[in-house]
Amino acid sequence: MNRINFQEGVNAGTPKPCTIEQLNALLDSPQVAQICKQIAELDPNSPDYNDRKQALKKRLPILLPHASAFKNGRRKSEDAIPSGQAMLDVDHVEDPRGWFNSIEQQLLIDNHINLVAQTASGHGLRIVGERYGGESIEQAQVRMAAALGIKEYDGVTKDLARASYVTPRSYVFWIQEKNLCEWPYEEVKEYWTAMTPEEPAPAMTQRYRRNSHQRQR
Repeated sequence: MNRINFQEGVNAGTPKPCTIEQLNALLDSPQVAQICKQIAELDPNSPDYNDRKQALKKRLPILLPHASAFKNGRRKSEDAIPSGQAMLDVDHVEDPRGWFNSIEQQLLIDNHINLVAQTASGHGLRIVGERYGGESIEQAQVRMAAALGIKEYDGVTKDLARASYVTPRSYVFWIQEKNLCEWPYEEVKEYWTAMTPEEPAPAMTQRYRRNSHQRQR
């Protein structure tokens, strides 16, 4: 079982497993690059800026990093099987690349961050990292934000069906594609996929703790 899903668009298609090969195809898509270029060229002072930006974003494919699968093939939180990852959505970042360049890479490794990318708007960050055993998505977001010095982020990004618009490879600053797309250990897969969306995450076992801290090293 793959670890995350993708979909043709926020209002198009159905969730499908996102392999490493599929992820690379999405990041290298000329269509994705062209749409993001059009977004970047919009005049933010135009009265219809937000409407035009949203219309373009809806043409982009989406990643679904919180869910490893969806029962019944529907992108619904109640049908989702957790991926064991959490996403931070940080808005109003004037210089996303400058922020990334100010962060020591060891900090990303120590906190098991699998993806850092500029958002489609050009003024935000999308960060995906591991949930530790026993953590809810919200708890993982709080921990990651504190570790990376992020004071404000979108607090509603916590349901299992939450989507992230795909952006071109040039927008990606950091990626651990194997950990993002594949389960690092069978035990980790069993731990998360055994839960339903309504269940709280059980306490972390000592073995899980050891594995979760070693898997990106």
